[in-house]
Amino acid sequence: MADNAQIDTEVAFFLRLVNCRRSRRGDWNSSILEHAQLHLTVPDAIERAVWSTATSTVEVTINLNRSTVALPLLEELSIFIPQTRSPFCYVSSTASHTAAAIAHAISSKLESSEFLALTLLNAIDQAVKQCNDTMAATNDGHLRALVEARVLAQSTTNKAECDVLMCLLVAAASSPKGLSPCSVHFQSQGVDIDRRQVNAALTAVPALATLDVTALPLPALHLLEWLWCRLPVSIKQIEPDQVASVLPPSCDLPHVCFAATVVQTANPWFDRQAAKFGVKMCYHGSRLASFHSILQNGLHVMSGTRHMSSGNLFGDGIYFAESVHVAANFASPTPTTWPNSAVLAPSATCVAVCEVICDPAASKLLPSSQANGAYVVVQDERFVRVKYLLFTQPPTLSHVGNNDRSTLGLPALVAAVCVAVMAVVGVRLALAM
Repeated sequence: MADNAQIDTEVAFFLRLVNCRRSRRGDWNSSILEHAQLHLTVPDAIERAVWSTATSTVEVTINLNRSTVALPLLEELSIFIPQTRSPFCYVSSTASHTAAAIAHAISSKLESSEFLALTLLNAIDQAVKQCNDTMAATNDGHLRALVEARVLAQSTTNKAECDVLMCLLVAAASSPKGLSPCSVHFQSQGVDIDRRQVNAALTAVPALATLDVTALPLPALHLLEWLWCRLPVSIKQIEPDQVASVLPPSCDLPHVCFAATVVQTANPWFDRQAAKFGVKMCYHGSRLASFHSILQNGLHVMSGTRHMSSGNLFGDGIYFAESVHVAANFASPTPTTWPNSAVLAPSATCVAVCEVICDPAASKLLPSSQANGAYVVVQDERFVRVKYLLFTQPPTLSHVGNNDRSTLGLPALVAAVCVAVMAVVGVRLALAM
């Protein structure tokens, strides 16, 4: 049977496949896959996966409705992965008969085999397809009530977090570099995201203080539930009076308007490597429009692609700064923000506080010529985990809704800068004539 290190590797691979909807060659040790260079596609029915180290269990959320249907029919599966026997799947006593049948089918497919990420992925896919063929029709009214209850619970108990997640999604939707991830419900012909539908759904969401879930159009309700309840990664606000005690002492940025812990599944492979090599806290600044993807997918090596924004002077990799102030220089706002936000102004920027594994084979240290700390370039994105998000904005705009901002906001600032630049250019032209 597999040892703990092999199980950790396979679990991390499975989590990466399901939660990030992607992987890359080299993340697994299958010679067949390496030589065939197969493109791996995760079935839409598999929503997310969470690993529990204490119980050696992967909790998998599945959607028994078609992905194009706005109202999901969610079920939870638990896959226990012991070291000395074959894995098996079970559900809670309150689960539906369909979920129980799926769990039984998965367990039968995993008999007499060690745990492999691709084997589990295929077993879940086949079991869901078999049960979908015999599943009875569901009541849309009942499903809508369940979705409304989930959205209302989140917007009531985690209002600030929901507000910030909306801001990140709106910023991402306005970015020409892509909106990833986005609900497959908004895919056009199963490939491209229909941005008009996404923006229409976003526009229909009012300020959270006046949110009435029963009055939301179905696409907007679907989008909120997907964003707040179904994505694998979320955030939890760090209360202002606790920021200094929770964050590292080096996180001394001024004008922090919102700080959050990134809530994500445990990663046994990352934890094993961190225990072996140690970790250090590093900082990464980027455009606000990038942080919806950074939060859900993690930081990826974008060197040499159209997504690269700051160059790769010191080689390919993810660039970090040891100083949060240096990283903040690379953080920038977005032209389009959620106008109903009560937390972030249009001038808000974000810096990610990340754990970086100190393996010299996966990263390199670049000493700075100035007394502001070194730069760190990580070539292997698996050695990085986003731990916290820090949002900053000028103090005059902090905690003010977009609709209440004065003319001293970002548009006026941009206009003033443009006027100043034009004046300087005009003077230089006059002197040159």
